[in-house]
Amino acid sequence: MRPKMWRTCPRCKKPVPPGGRCQCSARAASPAAIARAKERDRGRDRSAEPWRKAYGGAEYRANRERAIASHGGMCASCGKPVAMRQASGKWRMLPGCGVHHAKPLRSGGGNRGGNLVPLCGRCHALADAALRRRDARRSREE
Repeated sequence: MRPKMWRTCPRCKKPVPPGGRCQCSARAASPAAIARAKERDRGRDRSAEPWRKAYGGAEYRANRERAIASHGGMCASCGKPVAMRQASGKWRMLPGCGVHHAKPLRSGGGNRGGNLVPLCGRCHALADAALRRRDARRSREE
């Protein structure tokens, strides 16, 4: 039997043992870990935003499903498809699409079905930008 040879990492050109991985090509971080790192780099403190915990609750998930079903998996603004129904009967959001809180949680809006609206990526970005402009205008007036 032939002994296994060390190989060279294609990225950093360092020797790698047989069956091993180079440290430069370690497994990529999860999208959630990347988002947390970006927020940490921006100086955002999650503990200052306790309302974010509501996104993981059973009430939010159930009302989110109802909101998507009530709109037939379509964007409430432009009518583009935003979700597909899986074989299990649950809805799966298409990439870039999401469920928007008409009144944000940070402003006292809840996870009730009437406050949740499925939107495509473009309409969601427009809605969020409008909320940011409104908040900025209010802060300037104060």
